[in-house]
Amino acid sequence: MAVHYRQQVNRRSDDKLIHDQTGYWLWDSQKGEITHSFTLPRGMAVLAVGTSKTLEQGGETFEVSAGADSKGLVTQSPFLQAKASTESFQQSVILTPNTLEYSQTTMLTIYGRSFEHTDANSLVRVEESA
Repeated sequence: MAVHYRQQVNRRSDDKLIHDQTGYWLWDSQKGEITHSFTLPRGMAVLAVGTSKTLEQGGETFEVSAGADSKGLVTQSPFLQAKASTESFQQSVILTPNTLEYSQTTMLTIYGRSFEHTDANSLVRVEESA
C-alpha cells in the first residue's frame, strides 16, 4: 500500500514558498516494514525505513530512519555533499483516529559545522458543525 503526499510551506510575512516536499509512505505487510520516501528540490532524496506498531489505545506508531547505521539512505547533490550535507534523518509518527503527531531529527553538517535540527508538531481532527 502507498500514500502519496505533497507538503508546501510558505513564509507568513510574504507568503513566499520556502519548502516543497513530495513523498510517499509505503507499507509492506509481508515484512512488517514501513518506508517514507521523499524528495526536496534543492537536490536531496531520503529513503527512511523502519517499523510500524499498533498502539494499545488504538492507532499506529511509525519509526523510520535514514543514514548513520540504518537501512535507509540519504542521497544528495554534489554541492550539498560538500557544503550542506544531511548525515541522518529519524522520524516518529503517532497516528490515532483523531490525531497525528510527529517528531523528526535531521543531523546536518553545514560548511564544516555539525548540528541537530529537530521539528515536532500535532494535528487534531476538528469536527465541523452543520
